[in-house]
Amino acid sequence: MSICRNRAKVTEYGQPGLGLCSASKAVLKLLTKSWAAKYGPSGVRVNAVSSGPAETEGILSIDRDVALKTG
Repeated sequence: MSICRNRAKVTEYGQPGLGLCSASKAVLKLLTKSWAAKYGPSGVRVNAVSSGPAETEGILSIDRDVALKTG
């Protein structure tokens, strides 16, 4: 059995205007690690995938260069 979560790189860098988003993503990052520690010994694989930013209007409105560089 496997559990796979998507996560965002926004948890790795502080960016203006993304405090709440970063905090909620950080919770999911640590929850994934906690699940891996709890369920891993039972044979359950728990992973997180961080694909980086997509060039959406929301990302581009923050700061295109910063968003793509830190992604």
